[in-house]
Order: sequence, then structure tokens, then C-alpha cells
Amino acid sequence: MTLRVLLADDYRLFRESVRSLLEQDSLITVVGDAATGREALELARRDRPHVVLMEVMMPEMSGIDATRIIKRELPDVMVLGFSMRQETTYVVEMLKAGASGYLLKKLATPSELGQAIRVAAEGEIYFGQRIPHILVKQYFWRLAEEAAAGAPVLGAKERQLLGLIAAGESCKEISFSLGVSVRTVEARRARIMKKLNLRSVAELIKYALREGLASM
Repeated sequence: MTLRVLLADDYRLFRESVRSLLEQDSLITVVGDAATGREALELARRDRPHVVLMEVMMPEMSGIDATRIIKRELPDVMVLGFSMRQETTYVVEMLKAGASGYLLKKLATPSELGQAIRVAAEGEIYFGQRIPHILVKQYFWRLAEEAAAGAPVLGAKERQLLGLIAAGESCKEISFSLGVSVRTVEARRARIMKKLNLRSVAELIKYALREGLASM
């Protein structure tokens, strides 16, 4: 299957350069390019690409806002943050908006870019170099903030269990991994949900992904 990609960046020369690189891949077709966040949204609505490569900061509408609307209206369209911005705030806000990953322009190689597009098109998450480091820092900052505010903080075993749940493992698989009974896994899961005031496993998984626990 040929993957349809939309480029969204306010620098024309950069868009042309990336288009040239991607068109060397026989399994990727660039269906359009946008110079503003609003144009990216309009083209995504019209062309329904598999993946949008989205710059974070653009005229008229930011890439973050455009991503949020795209994911609300077109959940099957995947968005990858692709920016020079490496500040924690931009990375985290793009992920909160629904992006399927984030790459830094200055570090992404042509082969990595193609790989990231393929991973995102499959509905998975892809992080380029330095992004995991940025997210880990954000995670520990949030832990400190929650502790200071008196918010519930999960222990190491609770975070481990939550990471396994978010990774898609069943209670039986988790019980084998942790060396405990299925009933123990279910009881611990229930305690975590009560502590976090969550009502379903789906909400629990969303929490784990938002907090960066899925890969633990």
C-alpha cells in the first residue's frame, strides 16, 4: 500500500526538500503541502492523507491546534510532529493534541523519516532522537508537581503494572510477567483506578500514555 503524506511547514524550501526526499521512496506519495496550520487542516479534510508531517509553529493556526482538530474530525489521519522546536512544552502539547510521535528536523535522517511515517500509519507511536529524554524529564517534573500539590502519586510497582496494561498485555500475561496471581493483578488494577479516580480500563490506558508509562 502506498502511504499518502501531507507536509505542513511554513518554509517553502524546506517543504520542497522534504518532498524530494520522500518521493524517492516508492511506497510514499506526497499528496500536498501546506504553509499554514489552517491550510494543513483544509488539505487534511480534502485529501485524507495517511500521515501529516506537522510543524508545531505556523501562521494563522499552530500545528498543535491543527493537530487537535484533525484528530477530532479525522481520527484515522495520523500526525507526526516534525519541528526544530525541542522545548518540552511543544513536544508534550503535540502529544496531548493527538500526535503519533515527534521528530526533530535537525536530527531526523531520510531513512528515519520514512520509518516514522510507516510506524505512524500503522497506528503506533514514533519518537525521534532526544524526544524520550525530553518526555522523561517532563514525567519527573510532573511527579514533583503532583507531590507538592498533594495529588495521587503512583509507586514503582503501580507504574510498572500500569505500563504493562497500556502495552496491551492481558491480566494473565501480566500475572506471568510479575509472578503473581491473576486475582492480584486485578486487585492492584482496581486500587490504581480508585487512586486516580478513573472509571474504566480505557481511561487507565489513556492516563498511562499521557504520563509516558506505556514503555516502562
